[in-house]
Order: sequence, then C-alpha cells, then structure tokens
Amino acid sequence: MGIKRFDQTTKPTRSLDATLIGGKRKAKVQITLDFAQDLFIQFSRGMNGAKSLTLEHFTVTIKIIGAGFGRTATKSLKAALEQLGFGPCYHMIELHQNPERLSYWQEAAATGGTDWNALFEGYNACVDWPAAHYWRELAEFYPNAKILLSVRSAESWVKSIQSTIFKSLRTYPDMPPGIHRDRSVMNYEIIAKRTFDERLDDTDYLITAFNNHTAEVQRSIAPERLLTYDGAQGWEPLSKFLDVAIPDEPYPFTNTTADFQERAQERARELTGTTGSIN
Repeated sequence: MGIKRFDQTTKPTRSLDATLIGGKRKAKVQITLDFAQDLFIQFSRGMNGAKSLTLEHFTVTIKIIGAGFGRTATKSLKAALEQLGFGPCYHMIELHQNPERLSYWQEAAATGGTDWNALFEGYNACVDWPAAHYWRELAEFYPNAKILLSVRSAESWVKSIQSTIFKSLRTYPDMPPGIHRDRSVMNYEIIAKRTFDERLDDTDYLITAFNNHTAEVQRSIAPERLLTYDGAQGWEPLSKFLDVAIPDEPYPFTNTTADFQERAQERARELTGTTGSIN
C-alpha cells in the first residue's frame, strides 16, 4: 500500500479521490474525509475485511479550477478561496516563490499536457496563469472540480494588464540565463504568443479576445459547474457556489496595479543587483 497524501487538516465536508482495488477489479471513487479516515484506520488494523481491499492511494486533489485571465482579481480570489477552506490555491505567484515545478509547465507548453497530479500535489485549487491557459484540459482531467471564471469589464482589464503583466512579459530578453528567465520565456509563450498573438498593444483586439474567452468558457462548461464571478460581488455568490458559510471578515482585495508594479521592480532589482527604480 502507498499513500501519496492524507491531509487530516482538510475540512470533513471535503472529499478525497481514491482508487480501490478488490481482486482484479479497480474503481476510482470520491469519499468524504471522515469515511477515508475510518477506512484507513480499519485497513491499517486489518479490520472488517479490509485485508481484501488495497488502498492504492489517497490524494487531495484539485477541487476549484480558475479559468479567468490574469488581472481579473485572481490574487484576491486565491486569498478568498484559501480563507474559505479551499487552499492552498495555486497562482502565478507560486511559480515565482517555488520555481521547482517549472518543468511541468514547460512540458505543458511543449506538449499540451503534463502530470497534472504531480504539478498540483498539495494544492486544492488553481487560479490565474499559467493554469488558466489550460482550463479546458484541467476541467476534463478533474471532472468533479468546479470552474470559476473571474471577470471584470474588458476595458478596465486591458488598461490593467498592459501596465502590469504585459510589461513584465517583455523583460525576458534582458534577463540573464537561469530559472527566472526560463519561467518568463514560458509565460511569454503561453500568454503573449498563444493567447494574444503578441498583439499586446492592440486594445480592440484584446477586448475582443477577453470577451471571446468569457463566452467560450461559458459555452463549454455546464452551468451548474460554473460560476462567472466578479470580485466586486464579494463573498455571497462565491460562498453560495462552493456551499460554505460567508466569513465574517471582509473580502480580501489585493494586488492592485501599484502592488504588481512594486513586486516587479523588486524582482528586477534582485536579478540585476541594482537599487532604485527600473523603468
């Protein structure tokens, strides 16, 4: 018996994916954490016929897939999901802070897929790029996951992304060789090239691309599985969709344009060893 992950801190209303093997038969199932814990105890003690049942693995898996583009309040959404008990939540910032999983994203960029379970091991949700680029693949791979399509007005989104992410994407040619440059090259490939055809200054094109993406996700995902969500709506629609209580704390609003730009400046200073403002 091998156990990839068994997280006893997960809320008991949550579920785990498990593969159960009995003789020559194998079945993939979802079970509540309470039942999983009881089954695990019985198995380990050889009780109630558990000797005839092999537990191939327990793994906490992705329950929430964010399909919204970056700069649709995805960092706030990450914080909100974690506050609601669906954390950790994978976000672009994870790739900056923990770059050791970059190779999975590079493989996905090259082939269209990767070992999603290994990539997201330890995470219960994902939002923002690069994951949002693969919303269709992830929705198929995790058929029980709910889909969150974060949105805002297309016009305000264009203004925000052109002054933040697009500026950062253009810096990779000046970066020294290494993992930070490799990460930026991967991001440029899937965001600038594949999503926006490198038309990063074409406002009309970007607005159309944003609206088309929203429509495509809404057309492709069953209504009961999808929430189209603007962070300005606060806790209520999100909590209702996820069937959890509304927190007493205010909804977390983070990562303004100024916040993003300051982090970009800090990363640039770290890479170049300079101080002061970098334009």
